[in-house]
Amino acid sequence: MRKSILAAVSVIALSATPALANNSTSKIDQKDSKNTALVTQVDSILGSDSTVTQSGSDNTATITQKDDGVAPFKAGTRANTSEVTQSGTKNQAIVDQFSETAVARPNASTIKQSGTLGIARVTQRDDGQKSTIEQSGTSQVAIVVQGREKSGDTSYYNTSSVKQQGLANTANVSQLGYEGNSTIDQNGTGLLANVQQGEKGNGNSASITQTGDVNTGTVKQTGAGNTGAIAQGGEHQSAFVNQTGNFNSGSISQLDTTNVAQIDQIGNSNGASIYQSGANQLAKVTQGGNGNRSLISQAGTKQQAFTNQSGNNNTSTINQNGSVQYAELLQSGNNNTSFISQTGTQTNWAYVTQSTNGNTSSVTQNGAGLLAVVRQ
Repeated sequence: MRKSILAAVSVIALSATPALANNSTSKIDQKDSKNTALVTQVDSILGSDSTVTQSGSDNTATITQKDDGVAPFKAGTRANTSEVTQSGTKNQAIVDQFSETAVARPNASTIKQSGTLGIARVTQRDDGQKSTIEQSGTSQVAIVVQGREKSGDTSYYNTSSVKQQGLANTANVSQLGYEGNSTIDQNGTGLLANVQQGEKGNGNSASITQTGDVNTGTVKQTGAGNTGAIAQGGEHQSAFVNQTGNFNSGSISQLDTTNVAQIDQIGNSNGASIYQSGANQLAKVTQGGNGNRSLISQAGTKQQAFTNQSGNNNTSTINQNGSVQYAELLQSGNNNTSFISQTGTQTNWAYVTQSTNGNTSSVTQNGAGLLAVVRQ
């Protein structure tokens, strides 16, 4: 208890030291032994608020909040708000929040950890950021970085939410543009989720939902106005959505085991969806043109499907149901439509190339050892 009181007194002293630190508030509640809490709130004019509650042993919470200190904030607003609640053993939570403009746009960060060996770190450089992390279980790690320091007010209003339940899960979020949104929900064992929104990746939305064991999902958005979503169940799944263009939509859904899916959207205003239910499946969609639509659906085992749309305003569908099937589609022309359906027990191949404009192709395979080649 003596350590808790000393920590609280030192924090209050640090909070009140700056001449401009009006209405800076900090509250710490620590129990048991070896708890450490350090809160630094600087130049907080009508801003900054911090609450740390730790119960257990070997817990560490570090919060640093400071605004730009250029001009008073509007009455009734808060520049930085942070709340950390830890229960268990060896939990660590570190929150850094910085505001870069004279206009009061509140930051907010909430971290809740219950269990053992959980680590959560949130860094919010520009104003208007919001982050929420909830971890329940053991050996969990969540890291969130939002905004950029000295960005000239170009990395604001990002939102991140991370929820982890289970064992040995990891979530990484980096949002360096403005008005980005990220949601990660993990419940399982050995799950890995990554969200990266670049400096010019403004107005992007990313969602990763993972259940099961040893699944990996990554959404990377360096363009603007994109939407990326990954849903994984089962085990040993791998999904990757890469959006370097603008106003694209990409979604991947994986069930069962050992499936790999990738969507690369380099052009603009494209839409792609991949559904995998089975085992040992591989699917990839590449959209370098504009206004394209692509769908790949796989149910079975040992299936491979590839779609490449370098033209504009093309539509493609690949359905695979069975085992040992291969489909490849290339649309380099414009306004083309392609449909491929493969059902059967073993070894079907389909190749479709549409390099001119306004073509329609339909391939249906039901059997074994079938080969189809279409060139338009």
